Amino acid sequence: MASSHPGAGFDGPAANPGVHTTVTDYAHFVISVMNNEGLSPAIAAQRLVMTRDWVPDDARKRVCAHEPNGTPCHISAGMGLGWQIIVHNGVTIVDHSGADTGAYAHAFFVPARQFGAVIFTNGENGPKVIGEIARVLYPDPVYVETAPH
Repeated sequence: MASSHPGAGFDGPAANPGVHTTVTDYAHFVISVMNNEGLSPAIAAQRLVMTRDWVPDDARKRVCAHEPNGTPCHISAGMGLGWQIIVHNGVTIVDHSGADTGAYAHAFFVPARQFGAVIFTNGENGPKVIGEIARVLYPDPVYVETAPH
């Protein structure tokens, strides 16, 4: 079991300490996930199944307020196999974020569009920068409100 990084603000086991990668390598990994490489069709399908919708009604209303006037808003979000699954108006968006002291990462992809992005930052304003980049790359106003910012 891995231990937390010194100075990370907590002691004990953690999922990510010591993980070192480049944006390019992580992008290759995300592309392989998006393309279901090395998985049976059953496991690939299961990865996109939410264990439960964790969006409470008040948050749904707050996030859907970013939808253009007159546009219906149907949003659900929950965990699949290791990835957050967001379904906005029938479009599935798969994402995962992580952080350590002063470092932030966010990856997302839209399987039906074969589109995605990997964003790494190394500053205290990382979540804000990630949100701004996500807004430019995938200008879905409801999704952007769920991304780090």
